[in-house]
Amino acid sequence: MKKGFHPEVDEAFRFRDAIWKPILMIRDSDVGFRKLYHIEGPLCLEEAAELDYGGNDANTQAKCPLCEREYQFGQPINEIKNLAHKAYQAKQNRQLEVISLDSPIQPIKDRKEDETHWVEAKLGHTKDGRKIAIIYLGDKRRDKKVQNFVDLDNEQFRGDRADAKPYEVVAKVTAEFLNSKNTIEKK
Repeated sequence: MKKGFHPEVDEAFRFRDAIWKPILMIRDSDVGFRKLYHIEGPLCLEEAAELDYGGNDANTQAKCPLCEREYQFGQPINEIKNLAHKAYQAKQNRQLEVISLDSPIQPIKDRKEDETHWVEAKLGHTKDGRKIAIIYLGDKRRDKKVQNFVDLDNEQFRGDRADAKPYEVVAKVTAEFLNSKNTIEKK
């Protein structure tokens, strides 16, 4: 194939009860280049034929010219086509490895203990750049340790299944975020 830009189709995808065909623009040269050019559709779920909507992107109804199945969309077709474009691009973006160019915070670590219990907290970043805290709780008498992860960016709170359950060491553990609150306690 000669050098320059040409369209390419890798796959079709289902979105909002229709099939959509992403058209990628490919540049064949010493440095390859692939970009989502536009989305074609909507296409029929049965026949993969382009649906007929009278050429009016503001329509919310369409019909397959082959099987005559009727489609009712909750939004105008141009809006759904826009969303399909964004959904496909988001799918492609999720496959990328996320690296952090933010200055990594220096890991913070502290440990305190008394005669029966100890607690240790660490704050740092994961490999993909999310800020995370790890809180260890220990019971010296029963030789049990709990490890809890507090994902500050995703507002998630979870324990390590390999260790004791949090309620085996303390009665209740709560993580309160800006938009949510998570509690682990014995029922």
